[in-house]
Amino acid sequence: MIVYLDDNMPPYLAHAFQILQAPQNLKQGRLNIDVKHIRDVFGKGAKDLDWITALAKNQSFVITQDIYIARRKDEIAAYQENGIGMFFIKGRNSKDPLSAFDMVQILAKQWESMVAIMLKQNGAFAYRVQLAGKPKKI
Repeated sequence: MIVYLDDNMPPYLAHAFQILQAPQNLKQGRLNIDVKHIRDVFGKGAKDLDWITALAKNQSFVITQDIYIARRKDEIAAYQENGIGMFFIKGRNSKDPLSAFDMVQILAKQWESMVAIMLKQNGAFAYRVQLAGKPKKI
């Protein structure tokens, strides 16, 4: 399974989580989880509809802070039709953008909960993920 971080997140964050996930793949004996950045695979500025459609070819999940994907009817339809699992990370309020350190904290704290959702869910889904609490289905 592949977890992609969207273009609105730093590429080095995906690279760091790939490094952190590698020993977990061996230790836990479950499906291997690869962590990639959308930009590394599809190029900088790739259109959401293009990469969402392309991800249908494999078991893919996306972590993004782009709340507009969950609001645009064509993009909602695309990730649902293509069976993509989406995690929307969010800060305490929408006025304060997340820093790289905020993203690290959220992902580090919620990573295992998100992996459990990925292993359990079949087909498309969307969850809001914040530092406090559990991921919430949207």
